[in-house]
Amino acid sequence: MISTLPILLMVAAPANVAPIGSPVMASVQSAQKADTTKKDKTGDYHTKKICKKFPPPTGTRFGPRKVCRTKAQWDTEQSEKDKEMDRMQGRWSREDG
Repeated sequence: MISTLPILLMVAAPANVAPIGSPVMASVQSAQKADTTKKDKTGDYHTKKICKKFPPPTGTRFGPRKVCRTKAQWDTEQSEKDKEMDRMQGRWSREDG
């Protein structure tokens, strides 16, 4: 009975499962970590604050002003500025239709 146990275990184990310490298992674990980091980065896009310093307005003695927004807000503002600049220069943009 004891001598047949290892043979039964080999037969019962699925062939496509890699052992825990194998390189295949390590690549699967790294892929799972990459998926979670990708999710974290997209979450940061809407939540992480980015602060920028702007020079003071002309004629004032106050120092530079600091504005903090999320990456999504900065991107939206830049896109709006680009559209306005295209409109002022008479260029056609794809978003105008």
